[in-house]
Amino acid sequence: MRALKHVIQITDTHIGPGEDHAFSGSETFSPAQTLIDAINALDFTPDLVVHTGDVVDDPSPEAYRLAAAVLGELASPVYFVRGNHDGLGLLLEHFPMEERTPLLDAGDTLAYCVEAPDHTLYVLDGCVAGQEDGRGDLPSAQLEALRHSLASHELPFSVFIHHPPFGIDSPWIEEGMLLGNGEQLHEVLLEAGVGRGRGVFFGHIHSNARILRDGILYCGLASSCCQFTAGPSELEPRPQPDAPAFFNHITFLEGRAVIKIHTLPPGKGGRKSG
Repeated sequence: MRALKHVIQITDTHIGPGEDHAFSGSETFSPAQTLIDAINALDFTPDLVVHTGDVVDDPSPEAYRLAAAVLGELASPVYFVRGNHDGLGLLLEHFPMEERTPLLDAGDTLAYCVEAPDHTLYVLDGCVAGQEDGRGDLPSAQLEALRHSLASHELPFSVFIHHPPFGIDSPWIEEGMLLGNGEQLHEVLLEAGVGRGRGVFFGHIHSNARILRDGILYCGLASSCCQFTAGPSELEPRPQPDAPAFFNHITFLEGRAVIKIHTLPPGKGGRKSG
């Protein structure tokens, strides 16, 4: 792979088996079309796109076929994080993702790295069997594999994962949406050296959020179709179907990362016919 500079992050498209599918009161297919058109219309070609999970709403062959048709229009290679709504077998069947190196041999885990001459991009899989819907966890073998890989590389790195490792001062997120062992992940990243890390990027909470801890930036991205409120007194999510949609443009530069949030208009979006 050539040098890795421009990365687009998208998340939580929740595409359904038909174009009329809705998630929490919001259409998902038309906003996904709008998202892909906006990325393809940028004045540069991204080196790659990372989807941080929940590609579909329910893992059916029909939903993944529709997702593959839409996301396949992107002009850049696309890599995927498994979300709690995703099915691993169907995800890999429709999105094989070349030029990636698995972190461990486990066939039930989507944890890997994408190696470029100037950067190592890690994708982690917190969707383990037995977890309550919404919550995640990183098995110890995956954490050890990440630790070993980080120690074997000297390049700057970034991490992409579905679940937020820490809370964002919102009760419903703390209660049911976090990575159960985010503290252990944080320790592994600190061991690798704060100066090498360029950020940890996640989705899942349908809200934009930034956490700066011990010099490591954790960056949450809102959905392409429906956002949730995340106030400090909210005990359950409140959908915002008319809120804007978002994607991140992440630029890896010497000694830093620049994150630009792109906002797409709310509403059905999609392409005009004729």
